[in-house]
Amino acid sequence: MVKFEEIHFNPSPLGDIAKTNEATFRVGKHTIGASDSGMGKKKIILEKILGIKKQQNMTMLAGWIIHNFFEEDERRQILVDYINKEENYEVINIRDLQFIALENENYMELEHEAESEMYVGLEDDYEIRLHPDSQAKNLYCIEFKYTGLQYKEFLKDEYVNRITHYFIQVNMYLGFYHLPFCYLIIINKGIFTSTSKNWDFVWKNYVRVFKVYFDDKVFHATIRRIQDIAKKIEKEEYKGVECPEILWECDPKWCHVRNDCDNPITKVDGSDVYVECFHCKEKIKPTTPYLERGGKIYHYKDVRGHGGVEIKECINACMKETWRVDDAK
Repeated sequence: MVKFEEIHFNPSPLGDIAKTNEATFRVGKHTIGASDSGMGKKKIILEKILGIKKQQNMTMLAGWIIHNFFEEDERRQILVDYINKEENYEVINIRDLQFIALENENYMELEHEAESEMYVGLEDDYEIRLHPDSQAKNLYCIEFKYTGLQYKEFLKDEYVNRITHYFIQVNMYLGFYHLPFCYLIIINKGIFTSTSKNWDFVWKNYVRVFKVYFDDKVFHATIRRIQDIAKKIEKEEYKGVECPEILWECDPKWCHVRNDCDNPITKVDGSDVYVECFHCKEKIKPTTPYLERGGKIYHYKDVRGHGGVEIKECINACMKETWRVDDAK
């Protein structure tokens, strides 16, 4: 079966950050989804202010197919059984019900349900919308993601650096549902074209599973971040907000508000002469890809190796990240 990769956070008790309420879902700028919580601030603010809705595309449709596939009771139960086995949970079946052993030698009914919604109220009549794809009450939740990323890139260890926003999203679920960890299951597009009849082979090659533990520090930082976003949406302030916070967000393919952004990042294939990186002051070789923002040039890749190596420090300087977990108090 698929290999599990752990994201080591430190679980800790959660205080009352916000009051949970069952208010009717209010569309528009008064609701911020947990899935947006890790995305670039300016992107979220502009989308809300301008009322832009994400356009459906084939990637989104493929993601819905994946979600619908695992929402079927029988398929979801197979996955839950496997996770319970990985966790060494002692589960007994009585008729159509499952019970899990507790430390005091009693048993608790294992309630498992597909996607359900929770709305958490913040100040100024804003809400956070939370809806994990699947949840074993009091134990864990499951979140599915689909990616059209190239197969080789998907399997690299560095892939974990591209999905920080996913970890922030599921950490929000853990905090408000009071769960210790979540299984983040990411499925690659290759699963649709595989001709293998070996389920283990398919999962080992086209699926990655991350066990994400709740992090109290990240949670509090995210709450403050969403509060700041809500205030800027209300005042329609976005000029001073840096975007993106993840490089790929500034690609026209993913950002629906790029044309309304006053400070986008552009990837340039390269120049026919030497140019200087604004951050590290080193010369960038001719034809080497680089980033340009606000008239300034930054390293993107060093192409001495096959395919090139990304220059992380220069990329980060270009993005000018506006929030860091280390600053959380």
